[in-house]
Amino acid sequence: MLFPAYGMSFYEFDDEKDIASYGVLMCDKVHCVPPMTPLYFYVGWYWYTHGIRYAAETLCLPTSKGWDTRIVNGYQYITAIRTTHEEAQFREPLFRERIKPFIEDFDGVWEPLKRELVDSYSNLKKARGMDKWEDIKKLSNIDLLTLMNDFVFNVDRREAEIHMLMMVATYYLFGSLQKTWRELFGMEAAVDPEYQTLMAGFDSKQFQVDKLIWNLGNRVRELGLEDVFLSIKDNEQILAKLEESEAGRQWLKEYKHFLKENG
Repeated sequence: MLFPAYGMSFYEFDDEKDIASYGVLMCDKVHCVPPMTPLYFYVGWYWYTHGIRYAAETLCLPTSKGWDTRIVNGYQYITAIRTTHEEAQFREPLFRERIKPFIEDFDGVWEPLKRELVDSYSNLKKARGMDKWEDIKKLSNIDLLTLMNDFVFNVDRREAEIHMLMMVATYYLFGSLQKTWRELFGMEAAVDPEYQTLMAGFDSKQFQVDKLIWNLGNRVRELGLEDVFLSIKDNEQILAKLEESEAGRQWLKEYKHFLKENG
């Protein structure tokens, strides 16, 4: 069942209708262990379910119109919305045209969308007078609720659309490359060490943020602040203790700078 707190009864599992309609529903244990809370589902996965459909229709995927979702005890079960054979034949030429820009100039597609997302987040903060991370504490409850709704229905929705559009396009490109690899070299790409080396990744924002967090941890040692973090468990008490020393204040300055950009 879908608990009433989720507020989205149209995602409740129907053990007769849904099995007959979809045949297969897979439990998404990647994102649902532990089970999703109502807030996580409402803020995140509601829009990702929309986003995967947005991507499928924007690209005109031949065999799928995205996925549908059912929630059982906080676990998400997903299933493909499959096209008919006739629909697939009609959609394939359109898909080939719409995937071309991703093949010919991937960054040309991605960079403007990335800029759009970063700007939407920055503009939302500026509109609420939040220049520093701690400025959020100045908002009243109703302003905070309004801010959250603006984020959820604008920034988060658009993030889900762009995330899924780029992800689906990328996966299709990977699939094409793997097929070409097999045809050229006679080996499955997934088990070829040379292919794995080729696909090792690049210095994306995700890795950049990981490095910044790692550096903040190193700075704790460099500034001699290990005992503060190891001896105190409460986060607010740690922050208060750091304010008492020059080294602690320096670390907080660097931490707040990190939060302003990445928090």
